[in-house]
Amino acid sequence: NAQGKEIYKEEIAKKLTEYSYKTIASIVDEGIEKGYYVTSQPDSTKVKDGKIKNIRPSKEVNIDFINWNFNRIIETNKLIKKYKS
Repeated sequence: NAQGKEIYKEEIAKKLTEYSYKTIASIVDEGIEKGYYVTSQPDSTKVKDGKIKNIRPSKEVNIDFINWNFNRIIETNKLIKKYKS
């Protein structure tokens, strides 16, 4: 997390009540394993707990997300042009 605050999977599961802790833990762990997330040291030097990982989307995920948004804009523009005439 960018603020360097300690966030555990348990805390994420509490905020996303529609998912269980086990589901959240699986998403995070599998995402790291498959390269969807990359880990780095927590930004804060105050963090002493080894369980805490700073995860961020990988470069590939960011690129795919941007391309997906571009495609949405292009397709929406095509629809607008089609029905505007």
